[in-house]
Formats: sequence, C-alpha cells, structure tokens
Amino acid sequence: GTGDTVFHRPDELRQINKSDVPEDRSERDLEGRSYRSVTEADIRQSGEDGLVTVQFMTEQVARDGMVLDADGLNTRAFEKNPVVLWSHGTDPRRGDEPIAKASNIRRNGDGMLADVTFAEDEFAQRIREKVENGFVNAVSVGWRTEDIDRSGDAPTVTRSDMTDFSFVAVPADTEA
Repeated sequence: GTGDTVFHRPDELRQINKSDVPEDRSERDLEGRSYRSVTEADIRQSGEDGLVTVQFMTEQVARDGMVLDADGLNTRAFEKNPVVLWSHGTDPRRGDEPIAKASNIRRNGDGMLADVTFAEDEFAQRIREKVENGFVNAVSVGWRTEDIDRSGDAPTVTRSDMTDFSFVAVPADTEA
C-alpha cells in the first residue's frame, strides 16, 4: 500500500498461514522482533581515534506509526554482546557478521546514543567511510516488545528488550 519496494533473501522466506500474521504487523515480526530506524541521525566523528557517536533511536512517531519509549528500552542483554550490524544482518553477501561494536550507550533528550568503533575488515571500513562522507546517515534499532500502550495518539512501546542496532540505507524513524 505504501509503494515501497522491499527485498528479501530467498533463503529467509517461508510460507505462513494468514492466521499467523498479527493484525498490527508494525508491532513485531513473526519471531517477535520489531525494528525502528533512524534517518538524518546525529552521526558524527568524535575524534581521531575513529570513534563515531550515533543517535540510534528517538521517541518520535516513526513510519510504522509507533513510538519507542527510551526509558523502557532494556539494553542490558545487548550490552553483553554489543555488535553493530549492516542492515540488521540481512545483506546476502555479508550476513550477520558485525561491522562494529557499540559502547557508552546512554539516554539523551529524545532517545538513545551510542559510541561506535568499526571493525578493521574491508567491508566495515567501507561503511565507516560512507558514514564519514555522509552517504550513510541512518541507523536502526531492533527490539522485542514486552509491553505496549495503545491509549494515546500513537501506540507506544513502553517496555522492550533491545536486540540490535544497525547502520541502514532506508530508515523508519525519520525524526532523529
């Protein structure tokens, strides 16, 4: 209905029954994961050490029509293995091999920030260069919804478990 073109890896596709599809598909996917992307993100080089700081989520209404509450985003499990992926690990050539690691995850006025250190391999360095040169301006957060409040203007995920964040080409959270 949006006119967007979406590409999927053939080995990731599977047939499902209509009854398996949630009524509100923006809330979570079939494995219970939800994704929110940030565009025009606050991505900046923070020093000669190669560290990049990104705002990986905001509390604005995103393209999926939902709000992710930063105070309810549990990052503890993610921080034990803080890998940063390219496109949520869906690249058919790259798979889910990390391109970076996150550190210093923290709350700011309208969401969450993290410092990112890129891996030394060729692909990760190409993405770092694209970030530095402004060709990649977006990040995306993935989470598992634990509680949602539907009483306001937009459904608000009030409690969630962060699963990942990725640099992406096409984001959902356009207000970062």
